[in-house]
Amino acid sequence: MFKIFLLILLLNLPSLIWSAPNQEERLKQAITFSNQGKNEDAIALLISLSAENSNDYRVFLSLGLIYRGMDKLDEAINALERSVQIKPTEDCLYALSLIYEAMSARLPAETDRWSAKACASWNDFLRLNPVDTKRSEVAYRHIRQLQNNP
Repeated sequence: MFKIFLLILLLNLPSLIWSAPNQEERLKQAITFSNQGKNEDAIALLISLSAENSNDYRVFLSLGLIYRGMDKLDEAINALERSVQIKPTEDCLYALSLIYEAMSARLPAETDRWSAKACASWNDFLRLNPVDTKRSEVAYRHIRQLQNNP
């Protein structure tokens, strides 16, 4: 009996000593890469994670924020819209709303389109947590500004 246990233990030893990082560890590693300024490494890891698990909104939120920091707004929008599709959180909607506003300022010919998207996103943000007055004030201020600056 002991020999069988020892054999099983020896056969599993490599997996006990080394195991591939799980999704959580890899997501944390991607965030660490980004914080270290290694955005391309972070993006590569996040894209790999998204291929393995396309339903983790945090992967797409992280991708969107990194792309935003790199001023790649189209990629940021795609990632954040995917994140919102999976799970519309305040963080996702806040980031997406701000990027829509940035697109409105960046593309004057399309200001109406991007402003409307930003207002809609801010309203979705408000619906998630209508009792948080500080966050609500921020959202209402952005909506008023968008509506007053056609």
